[in-house]
Amino acid sequence: MPRFLVGATEDTWDFDAAYEATKDGDIIEFTPNLIMNFTKEPFTEITKNITIVGHIEGNTFLNTITGKIKISNKAKVTFQNLWMSVLENQNMFRINGESEVTFENCVLQSEFPSNEYFLLLSEEKSKVNFKNFTTKLPDKHQLGMKFVHSAVSIQDSTIQNRLWIRENSELEFVRSKMECSRPKSVWSEDSKLTIISSQIYGTFEEGTNPVLDLNQSEINLEDSIVEGVGTNYYTILLQSGSRGVFKNLTVSFMRIKNSHIRMVNGSVKHNLAIAEESTLYSQGRLHFLNKESRHIPISLTTNAVFVGDSIEVEKEISPIIRAKEGSCFVTNDFIHLNGDATKLNYETDETSQCRVAQKHKAAPERSEKGEIIRTEDAQKAHHTNTDYYAQLQGLIGLKTVKEKVDKLIQQAKYNQLQIEQGLPPEKMTMHAAFLGNPGTGKTTVARLMGQILFQYGALKGEEFKFVEVSAADLLSGYVNQTAEQTRKKLEEAKGGVLFIDEAYALNKKGSNSTGEEAINELLTYMENHRDDIMVIFAGYTKEMEQFFDVNPGFNSRVPHQLTFEDYSPDEIVQMGLKIFEGKARKVEDPEFYTRKIKEAYKRSLDKSNARWIRNQNEKIMQEFIFRVMSQENEDMTLIKNQDIEKALSQGSYEESDNKVDAWKQLNQLIGLEKVKEQVSAFINQVELSKVRQEQGIETKNITLHSLFLGNPGTGKTTVARIIGELLYQKGMIATNKMVEVSRGDLIGGYQGQTAIKTREHLQAALGGVLFIDEAYSLKHGANDNFGQEAIDEILKFMEDHRHDMVVIFAGYHKEMSAFLETNSGLASRVPNTFDFEDYTSEEIAQIGLYELASDSLTVDEEAYRQVVATAYARTNDRSNGRWIRNFNEKLRLRLATRFGNNPSIDPNQIIQQDLEDVLVMSK
Repeated sequence: MPRFLVGATEDTWDFDAAYEATKDGDIIEFTPNLIMNFTKEPFTEITKNITIVGHIEGNTFLNTITGKIKISNKAKVTFQNLWMSVLENQNMFRINGESEVTFENCVLQSEFPSNEYFLLLSEEKSKVNFKNFTTKLPDKHQLGMKFVHSAVSIQDSTIQNRLWIRENSELEFVRSKMECSRPKSVWSEDSKLTIISSQIYGTFEEGTNPVLDLNQSEINLEDSIVEGVGTNYYTILLQSGSRGVFKNLTVSFMRIKNSHIRMVNGSVKHNLAIAEESTLYSQGRLHFLNKESRHIPISLTTNAVFVGDSIEVEKEISPIIRAKEGSCFVTNDFIHLNGDATKLNYETDETSQCRVAQKHKAAPERSEKGEIIRTEDAQKAHHTNTDYYAQLQGLIGLKTVKEKVDKLIQQAKYNQLQIEQGLPPEKMTMHAAFLGNPGTGKTTVARLMGQILFQYGALKGEEFKFVEVSAADLLSGYVNQTAEQTRKKLEEAKGGVLFIDEAYALNKKGSNSTGEEAINELLTYMENHRDDIMVIFAGYTKEMEQFFDVNPGFNSRVPHQLTFEDYSPDEIVQMGLKIFEGKARKVEDPEFYTRKIKEAYKRSLDKSNARWIRNQNEKIMQEFIFRVMSQENEDMTLIKNQDIEKALSQGSYEESDNKVDAWKQLNQLIGLEKVKEQVSAFINQVELSKVRQEQGIETKNITLHSLFLGNPGTGKTTVARIIGELLYQKGMIATNKMVEVSRGDLIGGYQGQTAIKTREHLQAALGGVLFIDEAYSLKHGANDNFGQEAIDEILKFMEDHRHDMVVIFAGYHKEMSAFLETNSGLASRVPNTFDFEDYTSEEIAQIGLYELASDSLTVDEEAYRQVVATAYARTNDRSNGRWIRNFNEKLRLRLATRFGNNPSIDPNQIIQQDLEDVLVMSK
């Protein structure tokens, strides 16, 4: 794309002239140290899709812009690496007409504390993006930025000015920080806000206006902090029909008026006030950090409602809750972290109520029929101050699993209410199957689910039991002993949970297997004691599905099947950071950690999920410990980028002066210009997808499987190796290896052997490239069952590991076209086609000369070219590179014959007579 250099010298452009010359997509670049003052009145208007770029040296901005700029007419404009200074009482940016503006790595500074204009005003369905953006403003600056019917995205930025969000606007505030000295730092009306992993601080000490003020707005707040310096104003105020979801929020003061909020695992430093028919539903733990506060933690007025799972307070204060004017407060659990919760006082008037679970009894109460009534005090007698439901909901990922578990828990809650009211409970079969790869949380979820079901009386033991076994614990080496051994474990778990890990191992093959005996004992006990025990069968999805087919009794006795999906890269990163947090460690640059972990996770063939990230963190910790112990005065809590780099680079591609560059190898190949272009486009597409993913953009995963079409000797195998090397260098495959096979390597001699042989080669190529030469020969006619078996196995493996390896099918154009038609799944799974054209006679000669030179043989090159051209024109053999290698072998034979007759000749020189003799042989 054209780039126009704007500066103050004769060989550079004036800005206005450069702008006139630009077209959509062009770049205007300022020369270093240029100050650009936009003086045109009433403003400089930009209506083209352009990028305006400055320069940075270290932390110093080398270009400053001032003045007034308007972006309109649906223009898309990007400002990069610029210091933007407001020198007068004015708007600096006005954006309208559905335009889109991006500020990337820029600073906006103002010297005017009483500016009467917004520094930036966006309206008319425009969009503004801030990335790595900073504002530097005087303490008393009033207005800041205003967005009207616009969308604004702020990422990885530091903001000191107020944000006015108005009239159906949308704000995304992600991984950013606000430190604003003016009230109503974020002021929203009739708009939508999303604030994630951010901090918003009000640095003003006086007044009653909030930091975050919402009217008729919707908000989603996750993993964020909203606090203020003073203690006399609300840091969050929601009113006039606002609504929102707060997850893992820490807030100083919060007031809700005529609004509705759902909180998940939050913390309040001082006070939560709910008023004027507002409702707040709290899931998990709501922690009041009121140890140093004189404020009442929760106050409700005017028909306000609070319903929560668990409340935690640190300080004994009277009253702890105040409810007035028809308000209602209900919580399942109230925990005093530093004292006795039963001593806390609640203040209500005659129109209000406050219901908090009491803790009196330590043993289960039973109904007249003997059913357990597991009251709150009984639930906590064995699980003091523990909210297992909150722990379950707090697990990373597992959305579908949590939903299914929740249904089972709700049924247990329902039965508990039935029992308390003297009504018979619904029959409840709890046996379950947990399917998924290692490290997906199966054991953790099983234990938490069991503890919750125990709390609600669904599991009827006097104390909670969780017995974890494997096949080895149930099977015996002695005849008729397996049933007894299995029954012993079932009795041990009675009243609780029996968790059978890798349960498919019970279905052992062979005449001495006692797995069937164990399975029969399990099914019988599960049926006879279905109200007394919960049996959970866990294991890999595919193996467990096959295991359940062994006995038809499984499906009827195990009604709950939960599939634990692999964690996404984002969830893996979240786990890794949480592990470090639990060790009181922090990473120097969370973005660097995120990028490196995602790259490593994508490369890895290890699908052990949570175990994988624990192992990676342990490697990082080893590098961290080695560094801090070898250097004095090092921070023993800060994990640096160098620790992460060293740990995660082990086993990955590294640049080396001795390593042959794959691009250079490709370009040095003779001919193949079309293939080179295709390879370049293919690798560029891979690289683009990788970069976009690193930027957090959801992209469609690229399928790397390919077709190589062409005659023999056209370089298909060589190019396949180079593509493998390039993909390895780009981090798209885990290993730099290529496994080359043909029909003979995959087809077996009897039914079933083909699948085994094929799978062995597929496994060997996992993480690299599998090159199947003459792939069309895999199936000889419609009745070739062995060939079809191989193709089916390849297709399934390709689908299961579509991001873990590259399969290349190579062969002639015509035959490969027929091969693709034999199975409709082939074409859809192999989207990339590379066409290898025959070499020209000139290219054939060039290949031959290169091959002779590599063997230290000399020849008259012009004569060689003429003879090769003549011989190649005569032959019907179109084996390309193979043909010229055979031609050269004949030349070597003529040279050897002459040397045998006369040992005094030059043993490295091919003469004209050798060429003529071989030409005669080629007729």
